[in-house]
Amino acid sequence: IYEISQKLGYESAFYFSKVFKKVEGISPREFMQRKDSSIPSG
Repeated sequence: IYEISQKLGYESAFYFSKVFKKVEGISPREFMQRKDSSIPSG
């Protein structure tokens, strides 16, 4: 999350998380967990 926020030009990962949650409705961590669980294994 920190690396992504840096690459997008956010000054802090905390602020990025706040904006992300406002836009997506879930935290970046939740988003990544959902993405991981939606990828079929095998």
